[in-house]
Amino acid sequence: MSSHPPKYRSYLLRLWQEGTNPKTACRFLLIQLQTGEQWGFVGLESLLHFLETTLLEDAPAHDAQDRKEEL
Repeated sequence: MSSHPPKYRSYLLRLWQEGTNPKTACRFLLIQLQTGEQWGFVGLESLLHFLETTLLEDAPAHDAQDRKEEL
């Protein structure tokens, strides 16, 4: 068990679809509530990739592979 307290992040996720065509890609805006930092994404895949990468970067080295397998 780690002696470091867990790291928490809170996000606000905004999503919308531009135009009236249902085949148009969704857009996402992710805002980190602690810092106000914002990231924009076109499509769900890029949003999920960002979140996965962020989680793996924060994970201790011995836990990173376990977390990747869970995702």
